[in-house]
Amino acid sequence: MNIVVFGKNGQLAQSLRNQANLDANYVSSAEVDFMKPSRVSEFLNDISPELIINCSAYTNVVAAENDEESAHKINVESVGKISEFCNLNNAHFIHISTELVFDGEKKQPYTEDDPTNPLNVYGKTKMLGEQMVVNNCSKYAILRTSWLYSHYGENFLMKIFNAVLKGDQIYGVNDRFGNPTSAFELARIISKLVEKISKGENIEGVFHCSGSEVSSRYNFVKMICEVMKEKGLISSYKIEESVSNLISDGVTRPENATFDCNKITTLFDLRDKTLKNCIEEVIDYLV
Repeated sequence: MNIVVFGKNGQLAQSLRNQANLDANYVSSAEVDFMKPSRVSEFLNDISPELIINCSAYTNVVAAENDEESAHKINVESVGKISEFCNLNNAHFIHISTELVFDGEKKQPYTEDDPTNPLNVYGKTKMLGEQMVVNNCSKYAILRTSWLYSHYGENFLMKIFNAVLKGDQIYGVNDRFGNPTSAFELARIISKLVEKISKGENIEGVFHCSGSEVSSRYNFVKMICEVMKEKGLISSYKIEESVSNLISDGVTRPENATFDCNKITTLFDLRDKTLKNCIEEVIDYLV
């Protein structure tokens, strides 16, 4: 099957290639610039893929507040071009989205049927990108995930890992909750989805796809530090427990954007892995 994966150098695409062993044409932003949506169309028309996995996005939540135009081109317009190609060429589209399409007002985990209401520019552009897929593409799966981490590049786990090793002061907020998600695990689920599609199944719709455990940022930091200590990387650690408004970066985020993942879990008969097990697998690559 002719598969294209956009976002070659990001943590999810690297996990697809190295942890899930997905055979595909991995494409970087240097090869296809999502800031030029017409270039996306030209590239796809040249190679005619049967399945496109979009791991590419404008993900700098802070910068997006002052650069909505760039976020819109990458997260909305280019996604629209992929959707249009898939619709015209009967191709499948797997698109990655985020918990930040929600406002966090719901006290229970969000299901796929809950209405979106983003609080920031990044979330807004991801919501609009989802709408592009739904409105323009007949064979699609939108996978919403949250708090993605791995040993690849810049992400929350790596920031904490490096800060702890340097002996920096560590902070963790106790009033923001989500589902930390291993990029390895998400990649393996995508690989299962690809397998079904390659066998002729049309898996269509929106799916919540994140780690099984709900955690505050503070508890996530604490678990990272605990695993580092158990593996002999540090002898002790200290975390300053805080609240989000005291260490804010100025971007409004949902306090409680947790996911109900029963839909994807049932589809693939998934077995939940603990947050600790997933963190251990990632940190083993760093030892």
